[in-house]
Amino acid sequence: MIATNHTYHTKSTTTEWLKSHVVALLKPGKAPTDASNFRPVSLLCHTYKMFERMVLNRIKDKIDEKLIKQQAGFRAGKSCMGQILNLVEEIEKGYENNVITVFYYGLDDFFVSLQAKKSRWRRQNNGLPQGSVLSPILFNIYTNDQPIGVQTKHFKYADDLAITTRGKTFEEMEVSLNATLNTMKEYYNDNYLKPNPAKTQITAFHLRNRDAKRKLKINWQDTGLEHFEEPTYLSIKLDRALTYRNHCENTKNKIGARNCLLQKLVGSQWGADPHVLRTIALSLCYSTGEYACAAWRNSAHAKKVDVALNLTQINYGVPETNTSSESTTPPNIRREVAARVEKKKQELDLRHPLYGGKTMGSRLKSRKIFLKTTISLSQTPEVTRIDLWKEAMKEHNSLLWNDPKESLPTGSHLPWSVWKTLNRLRTETGRTASNMKKWGLKDDGEQDADHLFVYPQLLNKCRKEDFLTHKISNKAIQIAAYCEAKGI
Repeated sequence: MIATNHTYHTKSTTTEWLKSHVVALLKPGKAPTDASNFRPVSLLCHTYKMFERMVLNRIKDKIDEKLIKQQAGFRAGKSCMGQILNLVEEIEKGYENNVITVFYYGLDDFFVSLQAKKSRWRRQNNGLPQGSVLSPILFNIYTNDQPIGVQTKHFKYADDLAITTRGKTFEEMEVSLNATLNTMKEYYNDNYLKPNPAKTQITAFHLRNRDAKRKLKINWQDTGLEHFEEPTYLSIKLDRALTYRNHCENTKNKIGARNCLLQKLVGSQWGADPHVLRTIALSLCYSTGEYACAAWRNSAHAKKVDVALNLTQINYGVPETNTSSESTTPPNIRREVAARVEKKKQELDLRHPLYGGKTMGSRLKSRKIFLKTTISLSQTPEVTRIDLWKEAMKEHNSLLWNDPKESLPTGSHLPWSVWKTLNRLRTETGRTASNMKKWGLKDDGEQDADHLFVYPQLLNKCRKEDFLTHKISNKAIQIAAYCEAKGI
């Protein structure tokens, strides 16, 4: 604290605080042979970062009041979800008004060349160290005076900039966007910022199938910008008609890769604690599958993500069925509640990018737009998920499924192999003769799950009620242990 106060009063600091070790981290999915594919992260002095945090806490509110509303990066009350919805709603307005929306997405990249060995100390004359507490807010201040086009809308998240313009013809929008980019070029040159045309994406969103192959002609920095059929904005892949087909497929593949990691923690006869597995699944798989889901939850391809998330649930010992009433809320319900949470923020939080947004007309009745189809959250997310789950289960009257709960069914304390078999019996997915016939592994078979409850070798017989998810009997545990030993 003495050193901190000294720095504050004298407006100077020790040089040791300003030194940093720069570590190059390879970006996901990039080739290590290209230096531009590495992200330089500065490891700074911890004492200096504490001082930065104290300074930030004192200035962030005042600075936030002065920042342009188009900037959503590193600001309280704003998020990737809100900014993505803001952009998607702008595109949907173009569909509703039967006009074309042109999308430009640029990144401002700054790279540091590093050798395999430690280099000598070098002075950084410009830019901000990635890893500094103050870097995000200082960058927002530095770029706060960027020009905003009259006929364009800007969507900025840190150093990611998206610009949209709407018009009846492609030629009209090409003129508008070229003029805006020329203005941006002057701004970048005056402020010593270096845009990266090679990583710039442009595309046109419209529902005119006859113009599906029409490419935009945009030039910037004496370079023709490449037309992308499906640009990516804040990790969301956007196609021309906003069907989110490839985005859902990519999300499914990401969850699949994480499911493979989860499967390393279980085997046929052993496995980690089910509660630990469920926690890992929620943080690793479900978080990936629900990213920005308020924007794409109504897509016809969202069910592809459900397939991967249902497999996630199976991985921690709970077979997925339409009647399962415990463990994790179904993915479609979780997405709906997440959208309602965002809708509540949009209605009540002045800082939300869509605050005050109004619903559009209904020319295109098939378009399920966020502002028009989403209701606001009226209870807590936990209560809402359970209520929607109950509503979805009304058609199932089995005694096995009572009021749903977001917790593991009873019996999770049992050995892994018995726990796995117990849930197979509950959901009637065991290796019975009838199931083996259905799976094409046997030619005939009359034995079903009911036969497993009355083994003649066991003195105690079971009923379905003994396998209740919220209450399990010792008879059911005995049957499960016997079936596990027999490999059923």
